[in-house]
Amino acid sequence: ELTERRTVQDWVVRPMLRLTGTVGELAVGRLDAEVPGKARGDEIGGLALAVLMGLPGDIGPVLNGGCRLIL
Repeated sequence: ELTERRTVQDWVVRPMLRLTGTVGELAVGRLDAEVPGKARGDEIGGLALAVLMGLPGDIGPVLNGGCRLIL
C-alpha cells in the first residue's frame, strides 16, 4: 500500500502540482515559465501540451518545440 501511494504521488500528484504552479505563473504573465511534463506520453503530458498551445501568439509553438497536440 505504501508503494502504491508513493507511486501515485510520484507519477500523478507531484507532476500535477508542478503543472498547477506553472499555470499560475503563466496566468500572471510570466511567459518564460518552463512547462513541466510536456514530454510525457500520458494524460499529464497532454495537459502540459494543451497549456502550451493556449499561450498567446507564437509563444506556445516555440516553447512546445514543434510538438503537436493530438486529440
